[in-house]
Formats: sequence, structure tokens, C-alpha cells
Amino acid sequence: MLSSSAQSIAYEVIGTRAFLKAQSGLQWGLQQRFPLLPNVPTHCNTNDVVSSGSSAEIEIDLVILPSLANNDAQGCKVEKLTCSDFKVDGVVYYTITSTAQCTVAEVETTRTLEVSARTL
Repeated sequence: MLSSSAQSIAYEVIGTRAFLKAQSGLQWGLQQRFPLLPNVPTHCNTNDVVSSGSSAEIEIDLVILPSLANNDAQGCKVEKLTCSDFKVDGVVYYTITSTAQCTVAEVETTRTLEVSARTL
């Protein structure tokens, strides 16, 4: 019974780590779409100012995110980060999805989170 309980706690801890790493990916993606300076939202596929009626879905190159894509001290990394956007009546809608994986010994956990945002 103790062994089962310890394993259950281990899965919970590793799952929480994966959740937090996926959350970091979402926060990075949102910061890229809504930079503080200049205060102009960008498309998912480029750093171009949002002005066209295009729609895009891209997978963000994790090579530019070494702190997210490489295993950290707890064996966690962002596996996949995607962004899509579309524009309706001058308002741009974004969907950012982040998938993180944590591996410790034989325990492997994956969490996928998604956030939606829009321009004002």
C-alpha cells in the first residue's frame, strides 16, 4: 500500500511539473504575440504587425527556445508549441497550444495546455 501511495504521489508531482512547463510555453507564446514594446500585436507566423486578413497556423521552432526545449533540472521540456491566428472585423483571435513532457526514472508525464486571446 505504501509503494502504491508513493508512486501515486510521484505521478502527481511529475504531472505538476509538466503542467508548469507547458504553462511557461504558453506565457512565452503570448509574450511574443503581445510584446510590451512596441505595443503592437503580431501574427503567429511572422513578427509583422497584424494588419492583413490572413490566417496562419505554425509550429514554433523550439531551437530558439533553449530554456524551454531542453530538459531542465527536473527532466522537463516543452515538446511542441503551436500558434494560430485569424482576423474578423479588425479583431485578431489567437490560439496558442503548448505540450510539455517530464521524465524521471521510469515515470513519464505529458501535459497539453491551450490559451485563446484576442486583440482589443
